[in-house]
Amino acid sequence: MMLMRRIVLGAAAGYGANRVMDIATSWYYERQSAESKAREQMVFPGGAIVAAGRDVAGLLKKDDADDAEIERLGLIAHRGVAMAYGALAALLVGVGIRPFRVGVLTGAAAFVVVDEGLNAVQLEPSPFDFPVEAHIRGVIGHATFGAVLGACLTVLRPLLRRRPRSA
Repeated sequence: MMLMRRIVLGAAAGYGANRVMDIATSWYYERQSAESKAREQMVFPGGAIVAAGRDVAGLLKKDDADDAEIERLGLIAHRGVAMAYGALAALLVGVGIRPFRVGVLTGAAAFVVVDEGLNAVQLEPSPFDFPVEAHIRGVIGHATFGAVLGACLTVLRPLLRRRPRSA
């Protein structure tokens, strides 16, 4: 029962942190130069959400998926990964690691593994093809995700800790 509670609460925290992350990255994207946005579109048309949506559509063998469905599938994948990170972070809080620390480290790990790591092992596009602003947006987004996740886990901490058994 406690395990399921941690997973559900952590997933909810991850979802909420992901929504706030989207606000932060959209805010930064609006401030990027037109040249930077154009270069990013040239290198990675549609961005990460559309690329994830194409991957999910391929896995589901949805050859007839239109642009709206691809974007929806990408967003579902993005939220799902964030919820998985949140669940994992809540499990770590449950074993005694400080919640804010877990949140920040989870956000940093997501940036390193997903944004930079996965991009680095792909042949195309190379992380060096992206404008520096795209990397900065990733840092801002994942720092926001980590801070919000850590704050949510801090609030939820009493529900995530193991309670002493009464005699």
